[in-house]
Parts: sequence; structure tokens; C-alpha cells
Amino acid sequence: MYYFLICFVGDNETALSKTETSRKRKKKPAVRDDVECEVCGKILKTKAILRRHMNIHTGDKPHECTVCKARFTRNENLRVHMRLHTGERPYQCGKCDFKSTDKTSLTKHLNVPDPSTNFPCIKSDYQSFTKVNIVSHIIGMHIKN
Repeated sequence: MYYFLICFVGDNETALSKTETSRKRKKKPAVRDDVECEVCGKILKTKAILRRHMNIHTGDKPHECTVCKARFTRNENLRVHMRLHTGERPYQCGKCDFKSTDKTSLTKHLNVPDPSTNFPCIKSDYQSFTKVNIVSHIIGMHIKN
């Protein structure tokens, strides 16, 4: 659908097409305020991220678990840790019953090959999760000159 927008600027009436108005509404580029850590030289996007990063160097762990008193540099780490106490496991595998407290554990689980997809060696009991490894095994172990 194509439409016109009527704009009033002072005493002038101007018709702008949809394409003209969208060109005028471009977003400003995000301002990056890159800062460098004086301790390790790491470049960080903002001063706020630098302040949080400095906890690594100072050893400051301002976030404490109310159950076991474990301490963390970041609130996000405390939030994931609390799932151990509550039993919450929001990340679930779509192929089996595996559930985890954090996305990293689920990703590691998903990267473990399915045992039903093994490639067996025809000359020995060796099995591999990848075709490349089984070919290398056969060449290295069974086809020697």
C-alpha cells in the first residue's frame, strides 16, 4: 500500500510519500565509548562494562548467594547459581529428557554425538562418531604398507 503524509511546516503544506518519510527516519548509529582496561589492556565497549570487568582484577565479588554464601562477580552468575538451589532447569533438550540450569550446558549436551550414529569399523570393534575418523582409522590401522 502506498500513501502520502501531509506535513505542515510553518505556513507551507508539503506532501511526502512513504518512501520519503522512511528516509528521514533513519536511526542514528550507536555511539561506542570504547575504553581500555589499565590493568590488562582489554578494550571494552563502555565505562559501565569496564567497572564490572575491574571486579576480575580486584577480586571483588559483590553478589552473594543467600543459601550457601557463595559469591560472584556478576549478578547473572548468581542468578544461574540459584537455580541449583531451586531446581529450576529452564533449558531443555528437544531430543531427550536432558534439562540444564544454563544455556552453555545445554549447548555442550547438544554437541555430544548421538550413539546411534556411530560409524563402525568393518575389521575391528572400533567405532567413531565421524566418518572422517573412521576412514583415518581404517587407513592407519588396517591398510598399512
